[in-house]
Amino acid sequence: MERLITRMAPEGEVRRSLLDGLDITQKRLHNHFYTGQLSEGDLDRHLIIGAAFVEQLQTIASQLGEHP
Repeated sequence: MERLITRMAPEGEVRRSLLDGLDITQKRLHNHFYTGQLSEGDLDRHLIIGAAFVEQLQTIASQLGEHP
């Protein structure tokens, strides 16, 4: 996923945001699922960022579907 984002997303804020979202969902939230190490506040913040990441991916995917 990281290679795809790096290759497909334009450099700048969009790419950085996608990579940050991937990092949080892939590492922090995934680890928390198994270990429960995040505080409630950190978990809430990471869930919001993770949800925004998924929304960005959905927007990109829907735009790709519009262009055959």
